[in-house]
Amino acid sequence: MTIKDIARLAGVTHSTVSRSLNDSPLVAAETKEKIKKLATELGYSPNTFARRLVTKKSNTLGVFFLSRAEINFMENFGTQFLDGIATASSNNGYDLLMFTMTRDLSNQKSYIRLCQEKHVEGVIFIGMTSDDPHLAEIAASQIPVCIIDFELKGDHVGFISSDNDQGIRLALDHLWQNGHRSIAHLGGPEVSPVAMIREDAYRRYMTSHGLESKIKILRGDFTKDSGYRRTQEMIRQGHLPTALLAANDYMALGAVKALKEQGYKIPSDVSIIGYDNVLAGEYSDPGLTTIGQNPIEMGASAVQYLFEKLKGGAPSPIHLINPNLIIRDSVRPIPIR
Repeated sequence: MTIKDIARLAGVTHSTVSRSLNDSPLVAAETKEKIKKLATELGYSPNTFARRLVTKKSNTLGVFFLSRAEINFMENFGTQFLDGIATASSNNGYDLLMFTMTRDLSNQKSYIRLCQEKHVEGVIFIGMTSDDPHLAEIAASQIPVCIIDFELKGDHVGFISSDNDQGIRLALDHLWQNGHRSIAHLGGPEVSPVAMIREDAYRRYMTSHGLESKIKILRGDFTKDSGYRRTQEMIRQGHLPTALLAANDYMALGAVKALKEQGYKIPSDVSIIGYDNVLAGEYSDPGLTTIGQNPIEMGASAVQYLFEKLKGGAPSPIHLINPNLIIRDSVRPIPIR
């Protein structure tokens, strides 16, 4: 079954059939519906490779996983995020091409050149850090780019993220309302924009609530091990806070382990809040109170930005998605001190 066969049966030209199947605005909606229905009934399946040769379009988006992205993709956050990307791409007739880049490889390979070699039309970056050697090249890219959790200025560069300021406020409001005033922050690495946004939000909140003298930062790297080690150091130094706010759930779970090993109880002795709502936090003991993001919406929004750019549109380069507080069992109310 070919386009010419459908055209003959529908009584239209083969160009009208082609335009209808490609959803061209040049064809009346009623005609398009009739032709699409006929094509489905006849079992017509287009030769995708041949069509792409003619249109010089690959109908492919690239997804780069960089640096700490491997950590976040170990559990449900990553799978849901990827599901959002895959579903939105598939619904628009696009395929995905995945790139995983180690630090050594990223020093040798140009991201944009890789996209050009693979005929990728738009690209999503996950796990970008401020010390990446290709930032200037990405900012100047003519290929539409969307970066998750990292804001980079460029004519064709978009930024999608959870509203981290709001997320930290939700967490700290919850601790404040439960009487906590001595709150330490288990933060991420300084090269991570997300870590710095969350840390700055913590500092501002503490200062605005008259708690500037109680600001305490423990520097981790988003891994469970770093949360464990930084908390061990805090325990050795003494003067434990009543609550600990971690920049992600993995570090929070590491902190729980370190405290339990020294005989402390959660939340009786120290309350803990994480961030990201990974699956392990739901089944930890106690269940981890955390800040949930909407990874499916984040992934779909990234794809939507690329499609709008590919169509010649001018979408907003910044899109923040509201987080939510997920209350479990790792925070307890205490008398205000």
